[in-house]
Amino acid sequence: PTPDLRKRVGDMFFDAKKYDRAMKEYEAVLAAEPGRRDVMERIAAYYITQGDAATKEDKLEDALAAYGKAAQADQLNANAQTLRIAAEKRVAERDARLANDQATLEKAIDFENQAEKQAAQNGLVPAMHFLRLAKEQYQSVTDEFPTERLAKSAGINNVEKKMQELQVKLGANAQSFSGSGFGADAYYQASSAAKLLGAQTLRAMASAEYKAEAKKSRDEIIKPGGGN
Repeated sequence: PTPDLRKRVGDMFFDAKKYDRAMKEYEAVLAAEPGRRDVMERIAAYYITQGDAATKEDKLEDALAAYGKAAQADQLNANAQTLRIAAEKRVAERDARLANDQATLEKAIDFENQAEKQAAQNGLVPAMHFLRLAKEQYQSVTDEFPTERLAKSAGINNVEKKMQELQVKLGANAQSFSGSGFGADAYYQASSAAKLLGAQTLRAMASAEYKAEAKKSRDEIIKPGGGN
């Protein structure tokens, strides 16, 4: 068979959507007559179609590979080159988003670990602070990537559970901060009303502690029956 005949046979397979057979015929034509524009254009058109289909399905690597074959098959095809460059950009941007989500998860885990260390040393307030930071990091992870999305969900659930447990401990230990039973009740109410130990709660706790220390100092200075 002559190259022209094989080209016509390839076109028949191509039109019948038997692309593998068509590509074999086209490759045979190019082997016999390198540089045939009509064949190179047909091959490039096929791979561009494959790349477009992969792009619609969000299969970025497959799309990049297909556009790359199109650009290689017909190096003068400006459209194929443009599509290949655009596919490379999409892959790079996707990889950057994935790397950002993974880095954010690592920060969240680090904050969790710091919270555990603080809680182990009875630093309940700093522990709550680190748990809040961890939750913020988990919430900023996108839902684009399945593995990271699952890690995000599990992390938020775990942190919220720890925060609830820590709130109970803070309420139970409030008396040691305030110095009186009344202060414990006031502190517990404040911690419930505030958003996880907000600024108002911390001020209330500090004020209660200050008043208790001031009263203790006055009692030591002013003795019954004595002078100032």
